[in-house]
Amino acid sequence: MILASLAGFIAVDVIVTIYHRYKKHPDQMRIQQRKYRIPEDKIKFLWNLTWYEGSARFSEQKIFEEILLMITSAQRRIIYDVFLMTELVPTTDSFQPTTTLVTEALIEVKRRNPDLLGVIITDPVNTFYHTDHCRPLYTIAQHGYTVVVTDTDQLPDNNMLYTGFWHIFFSWFSTGKKGLLPHPLKPSRSTTLRALMKALNVRANHRKVLVVDNSVLITSSNIDNKSSFYDDTGVKILDANVAGFYTASELEVARFSGGKDIEVPLAPPSGAQGEIEIAPLLGHRIGEEIINDLAATEAGDNVTIAMLFFSHRRIIAEVKKAIARGVKVVVILDRNIFSFGTKKVGFPNRFNAYELFKAGASVRWYQSRREEFHSKVVVIQKMQFHIVHVGSANLTRRSLMGTNLESNVRIAAAPSIDFCQSVDRYLKRISEEPYTREYLGGKPRLYALRHAFGVFAERTGIATY
Repeated sequence: MILASLAGFIAVDVIVTIYHRYKKHPDQMRIQQRKYRIPEDKIKFLWNLTWYEGSARFSEQKIFEEILLMITSAQRRIIYDVFLMTELVPTTDSFQPTTTLVTEALIEVKRRNPDLLGVIITDPVNTFYHTDHCRPLYTIAQHGYTVVVTDTDQLPDNNMLYTGFWHIFFSWFSTGKKGLLPHPLKPSRSTTLRALMKALNVRANHRKVLVVDNSVLITSSNIDNKSSFYDDTGVKILDANVAGFYTASELEVARFSGGKDIEVPLAPPSGAQGEIEIAPLLGHRIGEEIINDLAATEAGDNVTIAMLFFSHRRIIAEVKKAIARGVKVVVILDRNIFSFGTKKVGFPNRFNAYELFKAGASVRWYQSRREEFHSKVVVIQKMQFHIVHVGSANLTRRSLMGTNLESNVRIAAAPSIDFCQSVDRYLKRISEEPYTREYLGGKPRLYALRHAFGVFAERTGIATY
């Protein structure tokens, strides 16, 4: 009797897990893959960089400066989808008040132009699944913006060892309002057990997309204070067609999250033509295009990957095949020893770096301290053209299998184009000290066991990266 009951529960758990893992991905309902061509003066590569020379810290904040510039110059619409927008107040010079500055800019432009249409979309982690008050979101809502907290329950589930259990026993209940357990992001506050259990599903709206009028900024950069000195990358594109694509994709998120009445008039198609090919990428299409581009590399090509997390097994396999074909591969990685200032043990990069090094890749560690090398860039340099992938997606199963909402863009252009030259200068810069140091291939302690666990965590979805 007990065995029969256990077998029945396992069968139900497996069925529920499969359903929620492979259910239809909502951001694919209406948005079709498209490609656009734009002139070379309508695109700009941007970065945030922090580095150290001795004890002195230096920083460039080109993405953050562009965010403020775009917001303050808005005429008709602002649509901003950003993963983290929290009110944590810096207590040391380790942080900048980026959330406050963006909030103030949004309020000021709305004060000057009350008819401006403003939609802010974010992840429920900012309210910790509706158990915590998020002051910036409340403030901008009070000043006329439509604030949408993404309904991540609509997304396919990621944690395959947990999702069935969660849906059978706990998904029926709300997360509650008051709790006694420590808040994982705000030590001064508390949360509920049900909110913590919901967080274990590790689903997220991880996008960082800012649409202002006919321009769009696609980045890896959040605007929370704690990550204000992180290293990030982004692309600004000035084109009505591309801005319209990202606007439509964001409205889909707003609609399946309860904002069904939001309407944003799109600008007429621009009819622009130019030297640069732009392909917006969402969800699993990001990983598919990166894999296809890596598979098409040939001897003499150069591949550079600059990434916070690199653990996707198919992409690692394609990189190793490319190296075997004679492709030069440089991988620049975060050391994964800190996450929002909290110490970590190095998963997944520490163990995958050794695998890539043994396969023949040149691996470099970014020399951050308590910050993170948060960039997400894949660059393929061929003789006739370069391909640049940039956006919010890490090279992980979670980011590339459709269980997160992610937005990237694929850019293809001739090497002589200013955009490609700018990307090349950035990569050369961070490939040298004081930004990075060469990884010399020291085998991590308990490598086989820890690497096997990392692969297991990646494939089952229990990993948080």
